[in-house]
Amino acid sequence: MGELIKSSSADETRELLTNKDKFDQLWRWAQLSSSSQMVPQHYRGKPEDTFVATTTAMRLGVDPILYMQNTYFIQGKPAVEAKFAIALANGSGVFRGPIQYELEGTGDAMQARAYAIIDATGDVAEEVVTMQQAHAEGWTKKAGSKWKTLPALMLKYRAATFLVKLHCPEVLMGLQTTQELTDISDNAPRSLTERVEQANAAPVAEIVEEAEEVF
Repeated sequence: MGELIKSSSADETRELLTNKDKFDQLWRWAQLSSSSQMVPQHYRGKPEDTFVATTTAMRLGVDPILYMQNTYFIQGKPAVEAKFAIALANGSGVFRGPIQYELEGTGDAMQARAYAIIDATGDVAEEVVTMQQAHAEGWTKKAGSKWKTLPALMLKYRAATFLVKLHCPEVLMGLQTTQELTDISDNAPRSLTERVEQANAAPVAEIVEEAEEVF
């Protein structure tokens, strides 16, 4: 099973979904994992969600359990924690060393710069996010927003997230961070617990059903 649960390309993932033996192995893994205390509450008893999360983790090249522990559903969309996205980028080999940060100013004048050296070219990639931008985008106005209590950390997270998405989008393959989805949602729940509870309204069984039709 360990050989099956590993990093895979799009073609290899497609083979898993069209090869009956491999599909059955992955489905048994999902059933077993979804009953484990090691997976977060919002995956327990949901082998369909666990199945899809596992294939996504394989595409990202990370351990499925670790991926699920850092994934939440917000407004029906899967999202990963910013720190997890940054860790993926730091370990991808795209950058020559981990992402670095510079913080300047205080209060509404605060800004964060995230930067890293692109290994292939030696060029410096950087993104800057300011508190003025956060105010203008409405990120600071959300109920329970961490922008109000941890502005420096949120600036670093957002700058790094932009850096990853613009300079190595293949690392996240379109995934958004929980912080992004919470900030842009007009009716984002107040707490992470509420976000997870609302997530249950987004079934993914249809994906499994489509794969099963192959057989």
